[in-house]
Amino acid sequence: MIDAPGGDPLYEDAACGLLLTQADGTILRVNRTFCAWLGRSREDLVGQRLDTLLTIGGRIFHQTHWMPLLKMQRSLSEVKLELKHLDGQRVPMVMNAVIRTRDGRDFHELAIFSARDRHKYELELLRARERAEEHLRNEQASQKALAEARAGLELAIDAAQLFQWSVQMPHRERQYDPSVALLLGYPDRRAIEPAEFTGRIVAEDRRAEASALDAFLNSPADRFQAVFRVLGVDGVQRWVASWGRLRSDASGSSTHLVGLLQDVTQSHRQRAEAEDRALLAEQTLGIVGHDLRNPLAAIQMAADILGLRVLDASQQVALGERIRSSTRRANRLIADLLDFTRARTGHGLGLSKTLVDGHAVARDVVAELATAHPGRSLQHTDIGDARMTADGDRIGQALGNLISNALTYGSPDTAVNVTSEGRTHSIRFSVHNQGTPIDPAMRPTIFEPMTRGESAGHLRSVGLGLYIVREIAVAHGGEVDYVSDEVSGTTFCIELPR
Repeated sequence: MIDAPGGDPLYEDAACGLLLTQADGTILRVNRTFCAWLGRSREDLVGQRLDTLLTIGGRIFHQTHWMPLLKMQRSLSEVKLELKHLDGQRVPMVMNAVIRTRDGRDFHELAIFSARDRHKYELELLRARERAEEHLRNEQASQKALAEARAGLELAIDAAQLFQWSVQMPHRERQYDPSVALLLGYPDRRAIEPAEFTGRIVAEDRRAEASALDAFLNSPADRFQAVFRVLGVDGVQRWVASWGRLRSDASGSSTHLVGLLQDVTQSHRQRAEAEDRALLAEQTLGIVGHDLRNPLAAIQMAADILGLRVLDASQQVALGERIRSSTRRANRLIADLLDFTRARTGHGLGLSKTLVDGHAVARDVVAELATAHPGRSLQHTDIGDARMTADGDRIGQALGNLISNALTYGSPDTAVNVTSEGRTHSIRFSVHNQGTPIDPAMRPTIFEPMTRGESAGHLRSVGLGLYIVREIAVAHGGEVDYVSDEVSGTTFCIELPR
């Protein structure tokens, strides 16, 4: 290059800028290509130092890196620097240099290539990288937010004792999260197969749950809800509420159902208790409003008669007996109602136990009711030693209810037989009457409140008598039962421990 003639087209119009400088960077020769790139004449460039054509940053790099490296290595390649155009614009260029020695002097030969397109590409690449880095930061932030949201959701699900399940479409394959094992009574999380979970659903609820899910998946609805019972591995039966929502792809086709399960046994029990309380209030109002009205009306009518006219002795006796009978009826209704309310609200029947003679208790009740029903035959039989520790008044109340029922539903022309029998470890009281036997269909509910038999004449049953009898027997640690058929009649038995 040192010897290249100045007018050689291959030199002057080469595809790159060619320069020859002294060791200090003073330009000795330059071709037309380089002059054109900088918008300068040859005369303007020859004699200038190369670093004066560089930008400030390039000049610093030239002094601190270019010159020391070139002197040490005697060649440099692919060094990108920006040179100044005559109009002040920056022209990016890639520079290559080699040191050659002639006549004992070092000269620098430079081949310089325009880097406009490369610079543009590098800028685009840099911007693309910056965009990619920005997207990466956003993605990382999104992933972090998603992870935090997922952790929060899982914490909320765990705190609310919710358990996840899903159905994959189109084969409708169920999947249950390992946490569902806790819902089934396992002590820890474990894999739960669909067959195991559905097999744990109580038989009468299993078909309903499966039918509800199939109906939902075949409908346009997007929310599923069902309530059913499961029998856990720990033997505990739980009420479970199941929810789910369908998820779809971009085409609108359902891909899977995402659902939650929750143990709602406590809320179900509370709702049942609330319904019981409402029923209790309704039943109580029914008793007060209907059954208590009759004896009160009778007492009111008798009082009106006494106030309207003078009665002879027989009329006074009859009217007095009617008032006493109605008063006893009202007192019995009120006592039964109070006992019923205490039992149904969980307080239980109060007992005051002392040493009593079961025969004496039965004998007194029979005598009292025989006086109240002079037209009926009441017989009492005692067997063995009937001494016991119990609440005599409560036993008398239970016997009174059984005898009153026998008088109400038994044949009026037959006797009601009451037996008190002392056994080795228990005392048995039995009340027998003849008449129409009890319908076998009533056995499951006969000792429940508000269960009435067929009315007999003008007498009515409030429907609490047998319920109170059972509660008194249970409070003493005993039991009550009955047998009833056409031939032998009906016998109710209370058996209490001594």
